[in-house]
Amino acid sequence: MYNYANYALAYAAFGNDNYKKASTYLLNFLRGNEKDANTINDATLRLADSYFALKDYENALRYYNKIITNNAASVDYALFQRGMIEGLQNKNDLKISTHQSLLQRFPSSNYADDAGFEIAYTYFIKGDLEQSKDKLHAFINQYPRSSYVPRALVTIGLVQYDQNQDADALETFKRVVKEYSTTDEAKQALESIKNIYLDRSDANGFLAYANSTNIGNLSTAEQDHITFQAANNRFVKNDYQGTFEAINAYFDKFPKPIQEKHARFIRAESLVKLNRPDEAIPDYEFILNDWTSEFTERALINISKIYLTQKRYNEAIIYLKKLELTTEYKANYGFAINYLMEAYSNIQLPDEVLKYVSMVRDSEKSSEEEKCRASLFAGKAHLLKADTTTAVKEFTYVTNKTQTLTAAEAKYNIAHLQYLKKEYKASQKTAFELINKMPSYDYWVAKSFILLADNYVAMKDDFQAKSTLQSIIDNYNGKNDDIITTAKEKFNKLKK
Repeated sequence: MYNYANYALAYAAFGNDNYKKASTYLLNFLRGNEKDANTINDATLRLADSYFALKDYENALRYYNKIITNNAASVDYALFQRGMIEGLQNKNDLKISTHQSLLQRFPSSNYADDAGFEIAYTYFIKGDLEQSKDKLHAFINQYPRSSYVPRALVTIGLVQYDQNQDADALETFKRVVKEYSTTDEAKQALESIKNIYLDRSDANGFLAYANSTNIGNLSTAEQDHITFQAANNRFVKNDYQGTFEAINAYFDKFPKPIQEKHARFIRAESLVKLNRPDEAIPDYEFILNDWTSEFTERALINISKIYLTQKRYNEAIIYLKKLELTTEYKANYGFAINYLMEAYSNIQLPDEVLKYVSMVRDSEKSSEEEKCRASLFAGKAHLLKADTTTAVKEFTYVTNKTQTLTAAEAKYNIAHLQYLKKEYKASQKTAFELINKMPSYDYWVAKSFILLADNYVAMKDDFQAKSTLQSIIDNYNGKNDDIITTAKEKFNKLKK
């Protein structure tokens, strides 16, 4: 009778979910002398379950297999558990085979629907979506009253969604919400329905549907989030006009929107993409009224770019200085000092330009090209200070270091200085070097041809000058710059 005490203690420990203690008592019981066949079978099964609960799958399999080998009572359960362990061990094909064996041997088992669902779901786990979908439909037809039906339907819906069958998926998910509204699967289905509507950027459609169900009682905050998310999805898909319209609708629907800064940011970004930058500025400025936003830094960069493009350099400088001086924005420090250098150059403040030239050169993160660009601006600053000798040194440094657009501008400046010094042959030679070695930089090539014409005029060769200018007028394709206007003015002057 002593041995049965182990069994009783194990039974109590098992009932209290103390599986470690239960397994100890059960092992002691199975090793003892006093036991009968029925109790041995029950103890073996409970020991396997204890190991399963403890995630000791090898020992759990050992004792489930004893039940299966001995063809004892509850073989169907042992087979089901063995299949589940095989799944947990990523042996999905073995799991399917084991559960199929259960269905073949025990078609009327209480675990038949469990095994049927697991087989279909394992195909889903394996990525065999079409097979999974077929098995799940067959499962629902065979076990229409099974508690697994909601999970089966949700899985079918996920497969349909993955296969871009959104209309079918929507119908499947809505069936779960309608027929199984009290289940967790209904909540999962509602979330998937929301995703489908948001993929279509149809927040209003989802809100109308959700409010028509028993489980879609959404708070104002949830509705705010969903409406904004639909607009943001348009932005992610590069639908900038759609984003602009959706954000306007969002603000109309929620006078005090929770996502206001994010919404204003993507509206501003969309307006820039739509070539309506002036309309974007108020949104950027709204964000910049508060320095605690995650969008502040990007707003500073983007509003600076707008002002630089519009040649509103004083306004650009205000925001670039904030980028430069705010320690949290060190990642964009290089952007700030490079464009401050450019902005000050364009408003002809040479001392400020040289200050930022030095900062660019001293920065460890400056690339070689950025340092060359700094030398170009240094040369231009020295020109403003009437120090042509230092200017030529800076321009020459650039042309020796790189063959980029920066070098083309530097080379042109050297040729222009030579012209101003009446070194016409040298100016021509430098201009032709630019034309021949840097032909892809159309603007500076065209500028060089105009400079060649000036040299020809200075050398009393008006015919060659007019031919050069006429060639530019006939062939230059640049837009929104001064080349054609300048060439025509000089050509007309020569004609007179």
